Amino acid sequence: MNEIDGSGHITSLSINNPGQGYSSGDLVTIQGGGFNAIAEVVTVTYTGGDVTSISLVDGGQGYAQWDVVRIPGSSQRAKISM
Repeated sequence: MNEIDGSGHITSLSINNPGQGYSSGDLVTIQGGGFNAIAEVVTVTYTGGDVTSISLVDGGQGYAQWDVVRIPGSSQRAKISM
């Protein structure tokens, strides 16, 4: 499944592993992309400390399949792919 289009816009995010120990104050960052590669993730839902959903508002530009989505704040890190 290709979750980045030909212009490097993120079209969707998938939770591969929900992680553990998160809280509503934890922020999402997307590492990688080229100049002006800014994507906006608006909603992350945590249930019992696990990431249960993530919503994308703006897919930014300049991203590639190998760029990384991170949610710091837990030693049992979630794995999100794009």
